[in-house]
Amino acid sequence: MLKAIETQYRGCRFRSRLEARHAVFMDSLGVEWAYEAEGYDLGTVGFYLPDFWLPKIGCWVEIKGQPATHQEIQRARALASAGGRPAVIFAGEIDPRMVAGIATDRWYPAAYAWGTCAQCGWIDIIDIAAARAVHCPECKKKMWFRFTSPALRSAYDAARGARFEHRRAVS
Repeated sequence: MLKAIETQYRGCRFRSRLEARHAVFMDSLGVEWAYEAEGYDLGTVGFYLPDFWLPKIGCWVEIKGQPATHQEIQRARALASAGGRPAVIFAGEIDPRMVAGIATDRWYPAAYAWGTCAQCGWIDIIDIAAARAVHCPECKKKMWFRFTSPALRSAYDAARGARFEHRRAVS
């Protein structure tokens, strides 16, 4: 098994460069995040420290270099069930085609991706199948969400182009 390189970005020590790239991505979009903000005792499935909490979106995000294992999915489901909020797992390199699985029993287990509201530009993680009928929390309407936009493209480019040397981001 390969060992990830710990990476410093914005005062946080990330366990991998992939996690740091996701932080760059969210910063580029103006999405507020907290890295490893809180750990949880989930009883029979063990302890869990999710990578990101997105307070304005109201979900946990887990970043994996490879597809999540059954045990990782079970922990995310237990967190979502106990916390009453979705837990989303993104696996692989950051890319415009990046799709997550949602790990919860309360929300539909489907494919999710970053999207923007076509009317107001609100950024959210959207169920791909329901993209045309998502209730936007910002403009308060059922709106069509787009999975490509200048803001998303710029954020993907910033994340993929981020260079980290000596555990610090270089501009």
